[in-house]
Amino acid sequence: MTNFACGIAIRAGWNSWETLRRLAKFSESRGFHSLWMTEDIFREEALASLGALAVATNKIRLGVGVLNPFTRAPQLLGMAAVTLSRLSGGRFILGLGRGDDVIIQKRLGLPFKKSFTLLRECLMVAKDLQNEKLNKQRRIGRVSQIVDTDDLGVGHVPVWIGTGGTNGAIFAGKYSDGLILNVYSSISYAAYVRDQFLTAAKAKGRRTADLTMAAFLPVFLSHSDNTTNYATIKRSIAAWLGRFSYGEVLLERSGVDKTIFRRITHNIKRGRSDLAVEFISNEIVRLLCAVGPRHDIERRIEDLRVAGVNTVVLVPRLQSFRAIARTLSTK
Repeated sequence: MTNFACGIAIRAGWNSWETLRRLAKFSESRGFHSLWMTEDIFREEALASLGALAVATNKIRLGVGVLNPFTRAPQLLGMAAVTLSRLSGGRFILGLGRGDDVIIQKRLGLPFKKSFTLLRECLMVAKDLQNEKLNKQRRIGRVSQIVDTDDLGVGHVPVWIGTGGTNGAIFAGKYSDGLILNVYSSISYAAYVRDQFLTAAKAKGRRTADLTMAAFLPVFLSHSDNTTNYATIKRSIAAWLGRFSYGEVLLERSGVDKTIFRRITHNIKRGRSDLAVEFISNEIVRLLCAVGPRHDIERRIEDLRVAGVNTVVLVPRLQSFRAIARTLSTK
């Protein structure tokens, strides 16, 4: 696997182009390997933002973490990947995931079906566009016919699969260039998912040295652990666990009683997030996030490296972005 690197993510909520540009330039000046844009529904659109950042930066790699094959058709995702790679001089990383059925189906009204089939179609389209070979019919997912491409070929665009579960890790090991472990994962769970990822890659006859294992790491920096606002973090963790079924395995692999997951999801489904939060202890927060002073966060990053993660992407709150970038950068 590749050498260790550290990136940083800009979350939704930036209020102007000047703010976005300054955060990007600051990240680049601090020596980060990559800058990532996250995308939340009905917030800032990630690909348009990255197009602007492609011409505002020079060296830092630009990634999106992550897009899904429901809100954008596979062929459009492939076109966007190739275009952003050309705009950035080959610095773009395409992060893809299955999506969230709560958002896709319940909030957007789109059918959440055959997610892995569509995800594989996105990978195939992106690779074909890079090689200028998309001149035949596809009959997988929603792509039934695409005309011949003309001069869209670029160098290799890395496609990393964002996932929190083992099925996604296996899929990534078979088909993608890398895996992005979702936020709120413990060290032991990261090692477990990495094993699934690499085992699947080896079974497919792939070179594991060419693959990347990345992890999105929520970071909450404070002068001491006692000053950390655990209440806010607990609400975020409870909401996250309430949306994904793999949370039960995550907690169990992290040494937490898995019945806690059932209590959390039960209350989230009843609309009682206040009760769900009560089951998130300070210990669980520390298991799933990087919390506290600088040396604690640096220790967490090192633990992820030892567990086999070779790219850690820091995910700070927007208001603490510059402080975290300055404190944890390589310069």
